[in-house]
Amino acid sequence: MLLQEDFPLVFLDRTIENKKTNCVTSANEEGAHQAVKYLLSLGHRDIVYIAGPKYLSTERERYRGFRKGLQEEGVTHRGELVVQGEHDWNTTYGGITRLIDSGKIFTAIFASSDIMAFGAKQALEDRGFSIPDDVSIIGYDDIPFSSAISLTTISQPTYEMGRNAMHLLIDLMKKRVHSPNHIVLRPSIVIRKSCKKH
Repeated sequence: MLLQEDFPLVFLDRTIENKKTNCVTSANEEGAHQAVKYLLSLGHRDIVYIAGPKYLSTERERYRGFRKGLQEEGVTHRGELVVQGEHDWNTTYGGITRLIDSGKIFTAIFASSDIMAFGAKQALEDRGFSIPDDVSIIGYDDIPFSSAISLTTISQPTYEMGRNAMHLLIDLMKKRVHSPNHIVLRPSIVIRKSCKKH
């Protein structure tokens, strides 16, 4: 309704299916692609993907980037190595615990958010696994606590995203620009100590 009435509106880190949408996002597919290519470069082939809610545009883009990276290296995507984490620590903890109990073989995990990476790390450590000696983990978002536990992750340019969103909103309010506008900023990989060669 707001879009139909040309109300000044900017989506931040989300996209919706509407031709009038104004949004500022990071290149989520590219970020996930960077993550899986890094794990593949370290020799990992059995990589768990921890997924967030499928209704989020960011999740769909990150999953697409993950699958693209595997495909480029000729690595088969294994559906049994996808864990639904729902961007929740407890849900991820339970999902990884069940995966371990199932006996599935994996050497690395890519979580599509850092919160889920934290849950996975705890589940592994509680079952006697060492990070990164037994399993490598990479997250997404580079939230502040990630550096404290030395998590390798994909960093979004959050400050720049917020600044661009505010500038775009002001421009829309002052009618200096018209819908639609889609600003995409590039993420980058932050390599810490949670991954090692397999």
